[in-house]
Amino acid sequence: MKLFEHINAKTVDEASHILNEYGDRAKIIAGGSDLLGTLKDQIHPDYPEIVLNIKTIDGLEYIKEENGTLKIGALTKLDDLENDPILNKKYSILANAAHQIASPQIRNEATVGGNICQEPRCWYYRYPNNTFHCLRKGGDRCNALTGENRYHSIFGSVRMEKTACSMACPAGTNIPVYLKELREDNLYSAAEVLLEANPIPAVTGRVCPHFCEQ
Repeated sequence: MKLFEHINAKTVDEASHILNEYGDRAKIIAGGSDLLGTLKDQIHPDYPEIVLNIKTIDGLEYIKEENGTLKIGALTKLDDLENDPILNKKYSILANAAHQIASPQIRNEATVGGNICQEPRCWYYRYPNNTFHCLRKGGDRCNALTGENRYHSIFGSVRMEKTACSMACPAGTNIPVYLKELREDNLYSAAEVLLEANPIPAVTGRVCPHFCEQ
């Protein structure tokens, strides 16, 4: 890891002021389960000058109900979600979901806010030393589009390629319309296009040679 300045923020206003001053040269840390890995592997072309600790800000770690509304603070740990009596009694699906995340060691440190804001888990994006300067980092292409992408959600990357021809699809899917719907963020319509020609796209997609991407 490279050197950086570590600052403990005492208030939300102080943290906001520092972030406004340093912009992209500052990174926020709370539990650190995501940020520390990205810093160690240097996945970005630029390294932060400031790491801003917000765990020192009071009042951001809570689980409570107010007027029938469940409120969860950004610094609430995943372990707290898993074991909170309110969640287990009235919102058990949320407590059960928290239990499925990572390992107990991670859940004891990772925060709700950090999980919501964590960087993409794509292995191209996360490859050490910024080996793949991809679309998400300001590059000109998504490596996962035509690379290893079995466990990826790559809907946003279709804009990087020309519209493929339906003749290339063994299942006869209307590829141009399918990609058009994805570009316009019409995921349900895109799914309907797939299902018109192929009732089991999730299965056949794993063995398809992807001629439409060539």
